[in-house]
Amino acid sequence: MKKLTLLILLTASLFSCKDDDELKPLGLHFSGTYERSNYAEEDGIWYVHSLVFQDNGDLEQRTTIRESEHGEDLGYAGLVLGTYELQTDELTWDLEEFYFWASEDPEELYGPRTGLVPLEEATPVSQTGTLEQRDEGNKIAIVFPCNDVRASCIGEMIYTKVD
Repeated sequence: MKKLTLLILLTASLFSCKDDDELKPLGLHFSGTYERSNYAEEDGIWYVHSLVFQDNGDLEQRTTIRESEHGEDLGYAGLVLGTYELQTDELTWDLEEFYFWASEDPEELYGPRTGLVPLEEATPVSQTGTLEQRDEGNKIAIVFPCNDVRASCIGEMIYTKVD
């Protein structure tokens, strides 16, 4: 009888334990700023691609320029505005407004956000892919399936949480 009681308690404890380090799902809407960057050797600058998720479902995709990977933004090269939803790990974003930095000087790669120009007759873009939290929630990995029509086969994009 003692062995049976011990076996029941051991079995119950195995199923009732909860891992305190387990990540909580982000939910339908969450907030935070995530960045990934790449160095453009020919220009000697860093392009920083930021995703700004708002609690209300709004999304900003910013492309800013920096002299160093983690330095201050010098200005904007582009901006996309839209909305997003996250269902478990399925991320859908609808991108509706597209802005870019337009300068007559080809050496001028960026400017203030207020100087961005709307892309006329831009077609809204809707994409659905997967979002995975990594590094205890400090990073997210986003993957969208290849789309031959728009030639968007970027692969996995990893962003680091900065805010």
